[in-house]
Amino acid sequence: MIAGIILIALAMGALVAICTYALTHSVLLALGAYAIAGGVMIMVLAGAIYFGHLARERARMKEEACNV
Repeated sequence: MIAGIILIALAMGALVAICTYALTHSVLLALGAYAIAGGVMIMVLAGAIYFGHLARERARMKEEACNV
């Protein structure tokens, strides 16, 4: 699961870098965009997984409270 997150982040970063290079023809700017986009995607995906887990835990706790 963690490897999947990293691969998605790398792919999105590469897509942003390719688009940046196509528009600006600057390798340094493309590398910077790659790093920023990759980092942002990792944070977004990790947050989505965390909040998904949190929602599942809340639903489980609510179900246990109703069963008591």
